[in-house]
Amino acid sequence: MHIKYGEGSTEESLRSKDVFGHYFYPTILVLLKTRDRGAIEYYRNASPDMDELRKNIKIALDIAESIEKS
Repeated sequence: MHIKYGEGSTEESLRSKDVFGHYFYPTILVLLKTRDRGAIEYYRNASPDMDELRKNIKIALDIAESIEKS
């Protein structure tokens, strides 16, 4: 999930800060969907390096696959 600020959308920005608890733009969130707990946050960072983001997405996908199999 990529949260970014859009011009003229202050109300939406405040609502997203309340829902996701982020403080900076852009903020990247990687969530895992589970059967019993719903979506859980795996990774959060403001303006991460793309190599770091790719690494964390791959790890999150590996975790999601192992959760799905169990």
